[in-house]
Amino acid sequence: MSDTTNITPGSVDIAFPEAGKDNDSQGFRNNFSAIKDSLTGAAGYIATLQDHTAKTDEANNHAGNNIVNANLVQISEEAQIGAVSNTTSTKTLDFEEAAYYQLSFSADCTLQVRNLPGTSSNPSHSVMKVIVRMDPTLAAAAAAKPTLTWDVGAGNVLHNDGNALWADFELNGDDNNKYVMIQFESNDGGLTTFGTIIGEYGV
Repeated sequence: MSDTTNITPGSVDIAFPEAGKDNDSQGFRNNFSAIKDSLTGAAGYIATLQDHTAKTDEANNHAGNNIVNANLVQISEEAQIGAVSNTTSTKTLDFEEAAYYQLSFSADCTLQVRNLPGTSSNPSHSVMKVIVRMDPTLAAAAAAKPTLTWDVGAGNVLHNDGNALWADFELNGDDNNKYVMIQFESNDGGLTTFGTIIGEYGV
């Protein structure tokens, strides 16, 4: 951030001009020059503040910088909720767009977990929650029951918690078509992703 060293009101000679005296015009030029320099410095400083400080009336991108020693109140995460079309064979779950997804499915779909922050050399812990269920317009006894496949990216590894559902992630509508909540966590941008079935919830 720009400093304030170029804002120097003290360089203005407040004792000039002297009343009742034929003052040297150079003194006026010196003061005008000092005022101009300070205004130029202030303009640069204000421009930097506008570009690099948080705003209360617009979205803020902190570009990976830390927010330290803060008391967070009424904090929420961006969410995406809706039905996935039966013509959609893949759906991207982009962490840059939302950290929470609640989706219903009427056909098989591959869910691509993408853009978790961090790298192996600069780790950053990220958590994405996903709630899935079969589209409620489908009967529980439907012949074609949606099956989900999870994709964390080429070369990346998904370690799951051993829940049997991972082996065949079928949304079968049994037990009144429960919601299933899954949590994904990573510290290295998704190179190693941990998936946990948090639970199943009735409607």
